[in-house]
Amino acid sequence: MKGSRLVRYLLPLAAELALGILFLVDPSSGRKAAQVTLFSFKEMLLVIPPIFVLLGLLDVWVPREKMVIRRSRCEKPLDGKEQGDHIHHKPHQEYGEVKYIPDD
Repeated sequence: MKGSRLVRYLLPLAAELALGILFLVDPSSGRKAAQVTLFSFKEMLLVIPPIFVLLGLLDVWVPREKMVIRRSRCEKPLDGKEQGDHIHHKPHQEYGEVKYIPDD
């Protein structure tokens, strides 16, 4: 179990180690990198909670039975013969479409 915990946090630990090595090799660059990292982390903490609140409200206000998510692919696949093939497809065919089904 201890091994799996270490593997789980391997990327953040490697990033922290790289930041520490950068700070030891070039303190001014390490300080700047730490400032940018902390700024990004603070910005992420300010953006993500409102998104979760909005998703929670959507879950409460709109029942899941009313929301139908349909994903579809392009009718004509890109084969590389014509460069402009993808221009003629509608965006909802490539990325999926969300429809609201009203009460009957």
